[in-house]
Amino acid sequence: MQNYHIIVLVFYLHGDIEQSEKDILNKYLKTNILNSTIIKIAHHGSKNSSKEEFLQQVNPKIALIGAGVNNKFGHPSNKTIEKLNQLRL
Repeated sequence: MQNYHIIVLVFYLHGDIEQSEKDILNKYLKTNILNSTIIKIAHHGSKNSSKEEFLQQVNPKIALIGAGVNNKFGHPSNKTIEKLNQLRL
């Protein structure tokens, strides 16, 4: 008998959605529909991206940030990096 391992990765991708995070949380707060293995942090990791409450609800294991090296906006912000570190992402 052969052993098979199934790996399921769930991705949650969102762009520049600050107000929408609140709307999504309100709609799905009492469900586990937002749970995801990987999340792409909104707005290139700006200081206002991906609120802590939203990240806690999604409960990812990995967080990705799309930002160019030494970009003129300073993304990702230190505030966002600290928030992700506190959540162990």
